[in-house]
Amino acid sequence: MTRDDRDYISRYLNEHCQLFNCYGYTECTGTVIQYLIGDNDVKFIPIERPLTNIHIYLLDKYLQPVIPDVQIGEIVIGGKILFLIKSNSLINSL
Repeated sequence: MTRDDRDYISRYLNEHCQLFNCYGYTECTGTVIQYLIGDNDVKFIPIERPLTNIHIYLLDKYLQPVIPDVQIGEIVIGGKILFLIKSNSLINSL
């Protein structure tokens, strides 16, 4: 995030406006991770923890867990809710 981005965001954070950092899967606009951004978060915005019934894994190209702060990986989403969304999508497409 650039300094201009931080300045822009900090202008709008107040008791009347809340800003969330959300992450979801590509297939739809569903959110699986969300973080409420506060005044102290404008330098670094985490992605927080997954929502209920969702599992998040950070895996390398061999599908092994990454070593934090050492390796780069991909976010892999799993859990009951993802299965339900995918299965419902398949049923509706028949």
